[in-house]
Amino acid sequence: GSQDGSVRAWTVAADGTSVPVGVCVGHEGSVNALAARPHAGTARVASASWDTTVRVWDIRTDAAGSAVSGPMRERKRARKDEVGDATSRAPPLSASAVLRGHSQPVSAVAWAHDGERVLSGS
Repeated sequence: GSQDGSVRAWTVAADGTSVPVGVCVGHEGSVNALAARPHAGTARVASASWDTTVRVWDIRTDAAGSAVSGPMRERKRARKDEVGDATSRAPPLSASAVLRGHSQPVSAVAWAHDGERVLSGS
């Protein structure tokens, strides 16, 4: 999980270089679990948090690995030893949905086989 409440998205090449796609911000507590559902250019990610919510993120990228929902700007590929610096260049991404209903921290999340439903447990 992530103690700072963020989810970070990366494009990783076979040679180990990476491009930060975006930082998903919005949780008010640590992130306890993630579940991804890739689909034709869009990765839908669900994150479960200590703040009792599940958030759904649509992470769309172009061929260069840049987030299409955020500002398009030139980014260099980061070497493995530059990962910390590369995250500062990633644009912030907002959740496409915030799922509320748990009264305790959410510790598990998964996508149903149809790719349209999210299951969560606290």
